Amino acid sequence: MRGRPSAGVGATKETPRQAARLTYERGLLAVTGGLVLLGPLFRGLFFEVEKLVYIAAVAALFLAAAVWKMRRGEWTLLRTPLDWAVAAYVVGYGLSLVSAVHPEQAITGFLLAGTYFFVYWLTSNLVRDEATLDDSMAALFWGAFGVALVGVLASLGLNVFPHAFDAGRIQSTLQYPNSLAAYAAAFGVMGIVLYQRQGTPWLRLAYGSAAALMILVTIVAAAKGGWLALAAGLCLLVALAPPAQRLPLLASLAVVFLPALAAALLYAPAMASSRVPVQVGALALMAGAVGALDLARSRLATGEAAGRRTATALALGSLVILAAVTWTLSGLDHAQDKLPTSVAAQRVEELTDPGGQSFVTRLAFSRAAFRIGMEHPLLGTGAGGWNALYHQYLDMPYFTTEVHNHFLQVWVETGIIGMAAFLAMWVVLLFLFMSVYRAPADASAKLQMAGITSAALVLGMHAAIDIDLSLPAVAIILWSLLALAAVRWRLVSRGGTGSIQVGAMLGAAGLAAVALVLATGFLVSYGFEKSAVTDAHQGNLESARVKLVKATEFNPWDGFAYASLARVLTTEYQALEQSGSSQSKVFRQAAQQASRRVEEVAPYDLKLIDAMQEIYSGLNDFRGALRMLDMGVRANPLDARRYSAAANGYLDIAVQVAEKEGEKAATEYVGNAANLLQKYAAVLARVQAEYPDYAEDLMPSPGIHLARGRLLFLRGDYAAAQKELARATRAKEAEVVATAKAWQAAALVRGKEIAVEEARSRLDGQDAGHREEFERLLAVKVAVPERSVW
Repeated sequence: MRGRPSAGVGATKETPRQAARLTYERGLLAVTGGLVLLGPLFRGLFFEVEKLVYIAAVAALFLAAAVWKMRRGEWTLLRTPLDWAVAAYVVGYGLSLVSAVHPEQAITGFLLAGTYFFVYWLTSNLVRDEATLDDSMAALFWGAFGVALVGVLASLGLNVFPHAFDAGRIQSTLQYPNSLAAYAAAFGVMGIVLYQRQGTPWLRLAYGSAAALMILVTIVAAAKGGWLALAAGLCLLVALAPPAQRLPLLASLAVVFLPALAAALLYAPAMASSRVPVQVGALALMAGAVGALDLARSRLATGEAAGRRTATALALGSLVILAAVTWTLSGLDHAQDKLPTSVAAQRVEELTDPGGQSFVTRLAFSRAAFRIGMEHPLLGTGAGGWNALYHQYLDMPYFTTEVHNHFLQVWVETGIIGMAAFLAMWVVLLFLFMSVYRAPADASAKLQMAGITSAALVLGMHAAIDIDLSLPAVAIILWSLLALAAVRWRLVSRGGTGSIQVGAMLGAAGLAAVALVLATGFLVSYGFEKSAVTDAHQGNLESARVKLVKATEFNPWDGFAYASLARVLTTEYQALEQSGSSQSKVFRQAAQQASRRVEEVAPYDLKLIDAMQEIYSGLNDFRGALRMLDMGVRANPLDARRYSAAANGYLDIAVQVAEKEGEKAATEYVGNAANLLQKYAAVLARVQAEYPDYAEDLMPSPGIHLARGRLLFLRGDYAAAQKELARATRAKEAEVVATAKAWQAAALVRGKEIAVEEARSRLDGQDAGHREEFERLLAVKVAVPERSVW
């Protein structure tokens, strides 16, 4: 490790003011580092409350640092080319708010982009010298080691974190094995550099063993992308290292990687069968092998003939013992659980299968993202845009909240502007690396830059095929690496002084203040929501209503709060309506207003759409209920249940309208039902032709058969209607079965196959509502448009 500066002859003594400044900066850096390292420990900050708390904390820290700097007359915000690219990324998310399809998520995404910038800026501005750069790099490494260790302990049966080991796979605190594998791979690669830069034997052993553990976790996490990222990262590290360091680096790589690989070959099958002694033995074997190979490497570095002979003997002996112990331990009990039948072996097989689910689905996601991006090219759809829109662009029925390609996700969310900024971040990173590589700096500094760059590229490459950067904690780690790269460049090039940027500094401080206020407001809103839900369950509707109104005041873009408010108001309306109170109309109108607000702020949220359909039905607002059914089909046109619910909803209204207003008045509703069934048939045919393995969920459901049968009945084709309705009677839902039987009985009568009395006797077991429906159907007439229902 590079030595720390110390006071000596000729050193300038610090003034009290300089000492106070240094102490304050160190405190800010310590808090920043703590926040960076805490992120992965809170489920990757993927969930809303944890995310908002983090945004507020970082915003407050940045404000403290920015105000302190401005008071000292330091008005430079952006110093390096990478600073500008990272800032442009925030601007891209800010501009996307103009065209956002899901306002609340778009705002949160913008605040997150700002949070990444704040962490980047704090790190790059507070890390000022070689010593703090070394410490920051080490802190990131040991933080990653801690995350990997939690997963390993969980796989040994020590449940130190909920779900850190689940379904036979290590998930650790990130709760997602693929992201854990990429995270561990990135810092396993960096760990090799840190190991090589240590001068003390015990530090080399510590760094080497820790890096080996992270590589082991990458392997046993059984994530194909993680393996590819690790392989690419190791190759990148060797390629990016300065020529004078490549041979020693290859030796360091062998010291760390070979024991990790051998231990992983033991650990994976033992983990699958819960053979803890073998797992512990594999870890001990790995640490011992790292120590032995490190000793051999040290002897080899002496350059003496005796040292080389000793090193060769140590290395060969270590490898022989490593192979022998691995072979012996692998032959212990539970032989059927060895690697060939483990999850890892399945991943190996999938790597060579381009027709596997992983390849097919990711390719489909990318195509859908490309289509969304092409339709929203300039400003994008805002954060959350993919989850809101992807069902309309995906070729197969599949659920995924992320694109599994962060580059395309940024394009979907921010359009060309944000995408250009994101790509610029990587281009500038490589530019900074090349500047350091070509500078007359020492080889150790260049190796350090190679380690930082390789780790960042590993995270970036894996993010191109998975959801890693959708976990804010992982994105924060990446932005921290970028900040260290900027520092390394600045220390080597002596550049990055910057100019006075009053507007930029004030703008960043303003953004931090807005982030703090909004994040706090959103958290308060969630608190009111949670309390209101409890009140509603206990029957205290007035208290629930008051709290939900407050929730919408603190977060006027929260669709869930408006939907909950509409539900409470609907329940109150129904009670008042039954009692004959004149206030019922007021509550009905208020419920409708809250419902319309849900449609405005969350028009593609399927859960809320379903909730609103139920609420509109409770308000006897059939037009609103039908609108929700249509919105459900539009939001997910690859769900057969959406078509059946909407088509049957239109047919329910058609019969009621025909009975009250006549045949012509019902024609529109029947036509809409026919259109929906025709659209469903076209979607099904396309998916069956292009993705036959994924068409099962789109196959006609009992609800589809019910809608077809009812439409055929109204057209007068009673024989065909009976066949469809008979299929509908096999449904699990009692309501579908009862409705199908009522229409089937009416079809038999209208088709003159049985008498009315016999049909009535068949419905004796049905409730009064469906018997009444049967009676209406005997006389109803509707003009049905001439179009296919298949």
